[in-house]
Amino acid sequence: MAKNNKTSFAKQDIFIGRKEMADSATLSVTMLGAGQEVGRSCCVLQYRGKTIVCDTGVHPAYSGLASLPFIDDLDWSTVDAILITQ
Repeated sequence: MAKNNKTSFAKQDIFIGRKEMADSATLSVTMLGAGQEVGRSCCVLQYRGKTIVCDTGVHPAYSGLASLPFIDDLDWSTVDAILITQ
């Protein structure tokens, strides 16, 4: 199932360029993990040209790369802050 989620994220245009997002008053929330499960949490918030990553957890039922959120779908050079909530 995780592979299907990754494919659906990759098909979406989820990361808008900074110039396009800078003037937009729209908050974009993208789940790169834990959208419908416990663990593997990673939430990306984008607002007015800023990108914040909230958490980057692991899934307790998996190990290795399978336990991680789909962080390779994110352009880390655009991240302004990482927020750890727990």
